Amino acid sequence: MIQSHRRSEYTIYFHLLTLGLFALIIAFLAGISPIATKVSLADQPSPILQISKTAKPEPVAPGGLLTYTLAVTNTGDARATVLVITDTIPLSTTWHSGGSYFADRHEVLWVEPALEINECITKTFTVGVDADSVTNAGFIKNDMYGVKCAERVAPTTGTPIITTVKLADLAISKTGPPSIAAGERISYQITYTNTGGTAENVIITETLPVLLEYLSSNREPVVQQGQRVIWDVRTVVGGPHTLVLTGVVNSNILRPITLTNRVTVSTSVSEVFTGNNFGSCETRVIPTAVVKKIYLPIVLRDYSVLCNGGFETGNFDCWEHGGDLPQPIVSSPYAHSDKYAALLGDSSYCNTSDPDELGDHKAWMYQTFFVPFMDMPNLTFWYRVQTYDHIKWTDGRLGDSFDVYINDNLILQDNYDNYPDPALGCDSLQDLGWKQFMHDLTPLRGQKITLRFENATRVDGWYNTWTYVDDVQIQAAAQ
Repeated sequence: MIQSHRRSEYTIYFHLLTLGLFALIIAFLAGISPIATKVSLADQPSPILQISKTAKPEPVAPGGLLTYTLAVTNTGDARATVLVITDTIPLSTTWHSGGSYFADRHEVLWVEPALEINECITKTFTVGVDADSVTNAGFIKNDMYGVKCAERVAPTTGTPIITTVKLADLAISKTGPPSIAAGERISYQITYTNTGGTAENVIITETLPVLLEYLSSNREPVVQQGQRVIWDVRTVVGGPHTLVLTGVVNSNILRPITLTNRVTVSTSVSEVFTGNNFGSCETRVIPTAVVKKIYLPIVLRDYSVLCNGGFETGNFDCWEHGGDLPQPIVSSPYAHSDKYAALLGDSSYCNTSDPDELGDHKAWMYQTFFVPFMDMPNLTFWYRVQTYDHIKWTDGRLGDSFDVYINDNLILQDNYDNYPDPALGCDSLQDLGWKQFMHDLTPLRGQKITLRFENATRVDGWYNTWTYVDDVQIQAAAQ
């Protein structure tokens, strides 16, 4: 803005005097009286100041730095002296550097001794954009800046500068299976994005329902306490980014329920919109058909679900057993682990009391239960066959054996194989030692099955075979 020039006006009154009487008379006769004449002097030289400003970057992110550059030019025809340049920092910013800052009036100030004709000087200062106070309007306006000099008391001001603030815009969602069986593992995928400016100090908080136990995630949480899982993902730009959380559903759910859990995301900077900062997922839990007395507590990966599978009650609790061969519970040193094991068959003699008695002789035990819903359930047990016989006769017929069935399906048949030689006789006891057997029950999850163990001496009572059984259980297969 250009200051108008002051004008100095001088008025001189000339009185027409005659040097002589003749001149005076002539003037009187002509009607001439004293007159006034006005004279204007030329304008004095003066400086003319102009000021402008730029801001970078454009746009600026919350929490970022914004640098202003002021340019002052003297377009007048005289030197300007004692220049005072001022700039009031805008709202939602904090002075960072440059100039002399007066906090009481939020003003940055520079003093220059002189500015020559057509000379231009620049001044810069930097402010920090307050991350937590920028309004959702999304801009910063700087319109209070100017310059004055000794020759011009009134300041020259510049046009307002508006800088766009690119606010963060976080969004989060969560997906998982629509349904799952009680006792199974479940994995959720958490997806988060930022379509706005840089988001700093980003925290994701997961709240698990009480019937879901946290197991692991693909990124280590900073807090995992009870049902709360918290991740510090720090700075988020763009996306999508993912977290995968794995838990296990409580196995003791007896009626269908819906698990609902919620995840939230937050940041220390301002956002365009916060209505998309949470996500939730619902999963229907289907209970397994569980008879409670069959199951023992689940401890993570070792799911001991058979009742009395180690026979540590000292009896056949939970098992049905019978046959025309003995079925005792035996103790150490005949147990595989702990104190007790089951014995199917007669270990007292090489032959039965009447070896010429014809017919098959058996000892058996079985238990009926539901296969739990879990990742890759495996039936596992240990057995030890001792025999004076072998599994095939010299004519190829089936001899003595230890047989295991699930329902009516044979899953194991074992004994000493000496075919085609004859039976060993009472001077050569064969001990096959402890063996572990495993069988995948995944196709049978949730189904009711009967697990049956048999020890058979076939055709006659010559040359006995018997089997120890221990540590019968169901486990989740190692992955």
